[in-house]
Amino acid sequence: MASNPSTPSPSDSIVVGDLTHSVAAIGDGASVIYQQALSAADQAREQAEFEREELAKAVARRAEHLRDQANASPTTEGSPYKHLLHYELPDTARFFGRDQTLSALLDNLVCGDSRCRFLILHGDSGVGKTSLLQAGVMPALVAAQHLPLYVRLGTSDSPAASIKQSLMPDLGRTPNLEGASLQGFLHDVAELLPEGKRVFVLLDQFETFFAMPAEARKAFVDELARCLFDDDPRDYWLLSVRSSRMGYLNAFQPTIPQPFSNTFVVPPLSRQAAQAAILEPGKLSGLSFDDDLLNALLDDLGGDTIDPSRLQLVCHTLVSRLVSGQESVSLEVYEKAGRVEGILGAYLDTVFEQNLPPDDRESAWHALAAIAEGHDGATPVEDVVAALQTYDLGEADARRILTSLEANRLLRLGADGYQLTSARLLPRIRQWAIERAVLQQVRSEVTRQVEQVRESALRGLLGGTVGFSIAYLIAFASQVFDTAVLPYLTILRTAPGGLAGLIVILSVDVARASYHGPRRWMRWVVGGLGGAVGFLLAVGFHALLRASETNLLKLLQELAPAGVEGALWGLVAGLGTTWVTTTKRPVWLTVPAVTVVSGLTLALADFIGDAFGSPTPGILVAVAGAVMPLCVIVAALVAQVRSEVELD
Repeated sequence: MASNPSTPSPSDSIVVGDLTHSVAAIGDGASVIYQQALSAADQAREQAEFEREELAKAVARRAEHLRDQANASPTTEGSPYKHLLHYELPDTARFFGRDQTLSALLDNLVCGDSRCRFLILHGDSGVGKTSLLQAGVMPALVAAQHLPLYVRLGTSDSPAASIKQSLMPDLGRTPNLEGASLQGFLHDVAELLPEGKRVFVLLDQFETFFAMPAEARKAFVDELARCLFDDDPRDYWLLSVRSSRMGYLNAFQPTIPQPFSNTFVVPPLSRQAAQAAILEPGKLSGLSFDDDLLNALLDDLGGDTIDPSRLQLVCHTLVSRLVSGQESVSLEVYEKAGRVEGILGAYLDTVFEQNLPPDDRESAWHALAAIAEGHDGATPVEDVVAALQTYDLGEADARRILTSLEANRLLRLGADGYQLTSARLLPRIRQWAIERAVLQQVRSEVTRQVEQVRESALRGLLGGTVGFSIAYLIAFASQVFDTAVLPYLTILRTAPGGLAGLIVILSVDVARASYHGPRRWMRWVVGGLGGAVGFLLAVGFHALLRASETNLLKLLQELAPAGVEGALWGLVAGLGTTWVTTTKRPVWLTVPAVTVVSGLTLALADFIGDAFGSPTPGILVAVAGAVMPLCVIVAALVAQVRSEVELD
């Protein structure tokens, strides 16, 4: 569509040959550009002033929040000990036992030496690094008019974004600050502080940094290097990391040379420091510890190297056992609680028994186990909920159980998800997981064994039933004058045959599965004995149906020879079946040999027992004696062939 020539468009070009129009157009265009530039400059100035004002307000809010936390009085209700939770800034007044450690740490953190600009704080899990930072370092920095920015590092946001958001949670309202370099952001923050004061960036749980993508790690190391090598440094850095992850910081080189030049290890509590950590918080709540208890407690906790998390848990447990109005913790209370090991060992079980409904306990253990797997970092809430849903637990119930575990101070919910409140919970959780795995394995094995027994029984019943029925027809069909009743008579004999086959197959399968190596010979005993018992019962029952005596004693005397006949026949059949299923010889060689020997055994034994009756020709008895073991052997070989196919 053509433009109206009388209406200049923004895309009009200078008209060659029409100087008057061209000059006018240039003048108008320049004016528009000039005004737009001024407007942009005004807007930029206004935006910059707005963001500077927002930053100043954020620093003021942060300082006010720190002041309010520092002025908060420690609670005197309930237990004065932090249980499995770490100390925070409001707990400064009841944070005891770390005076010497804190003083030494501050000497490494606040000094005129350039090396103090970057400090690595490390120690074992549960030694109290977080408590030292929040209830020790931060109050000292605030008292000296410095600004601490404490960040519990996660894996969802970059460290730079987390640092900015620790001061300005709604960072999206200030796009210039959001996009600024970390160096520039911290420099702007430091400009708002009193003369000579600094920004201290305290990065806790820095071990999670190593779970971030490589690109994110490199980007942060580059930004950190720019901050550390600033010509006008106003920001100081402390990275808190588990000692087991210290070596990972070597990856900072060469961007940050010699990253280990200033390190500080958080030691366990000495006996004197532990005594202060026990007695002083108790005094705030009017509690005292008997001298004999105090000495026993310090000895049991480790003497001169005491784990703070163990101390807190034990003291909290002892105080919780006091009856209303009791203000002194005695050795008797400690003994009844099982001393240190009893308290630590039973803690999780106590919480589960006293605070969780029975229907929730199994799911709660699963939740703890899922979180324990990712103990080096937080486990996202959605992952834990999904793990619980695999155990047929609804989302609402899963979240309710997690909330309950958090309320019982077993879990802590952070920005990245759930974490255990203490690494000291891990041994008991792992013990449960091992016990659960063993139980599952036992259940699976029992299920497998039951299935195997069921399958063996089915094969034995089928093989024995078919074999004994055919054997009966071969040996007795010629003696039945009324062929109409022959099927019924045959069916009557199937029960003892099925029982015999079941016993033989079970015996052989158990023998093959149970006896190996030096005890391999036991296979023959079990297989042969199973065959003897099974066939004895079958032939004995068959002879019972033909017996003429009614007197019990005479009846037993009449049946005894038949029992011997059946036992001999079964012994050969059981040994033969064991041989066929365990030997490496070809089936075409072993099966005929066993069936022939079994047939001859029955034919010869029938002269003793006369179970099949003299009217039956000996050759038919021999054939019957071969058929029954043949069917049982086939039933046994079915399982063996199936196993070989599954292995292939």
